[in-house]
Amino acid sequence: MPPRQLTLKVTQQGFQANFFAMASDCEVLIECAKFDQASVIAGTVAQEVWRLEDKYSRYQATAWLSQLNQSAGKWCSLDKETAGLFDFVDQIFELSEGQFDPTSGILRHAWKFDANHSLPSPKTIDALLPFIGWQKIERTDQQIRLPKGFELDLGGLVKEWAADKALALVEMLQIESALLINLGGDLRISGPRLNQQP
Repeated sequence: MPPRQLTLKVTQQGFQANFFAMASDCEVLIECAKFDQASVIAGTVAQEVWRLEDKYSRYQATAWLSQLNQSAGKWCSLDKETAGLFDFVDQIFELSEGQFDPTSGILRHAWKFDANHSLPSPKTIDALLPFIGWQKIERTDQQIRLPKGFELDLGGLVKEWAADKALALVEMLQIESALLINLGGDLRISGPRLNQQP
């Protein structure tokens, strides 16, 4: 993982912060009165996104999600934040009629996104299908258990979740501002710009 750095510069419209997180180039466009206010806002956003990356990455061995994926059918503790995230996953799973399924990430073992552009064999895919199905996950308010061989991949959701959480923290700062959070193409805005052009 590249070293974590946050840069902030003045632009014609206000301020622009840049950082790298969740395998994406991220930026925050900020309108506010002072550079030090923009610095606080940018730092708040970046730190929250990095915190959630550290928690929900399947690439970092110390991340909670990685440890869950290695739990081999054992019950694991579930905190309130993650329970809320999984309630959101439940909603998306239902609304999409099962098309959005965080257990389907295991198919990356069949599809290799490389220069060969080769398709996996039906046999390879069939071998992975028994390990897919969000409805097969056991969960209470405080615990979760994945069936053996299952993995969760929250890459299709956690950036959107992080953008929402980061904006909520910025709003708690009560700094008069307008911002756009861009996490690798997943966007969240605070509302209208402060200085709208006629």
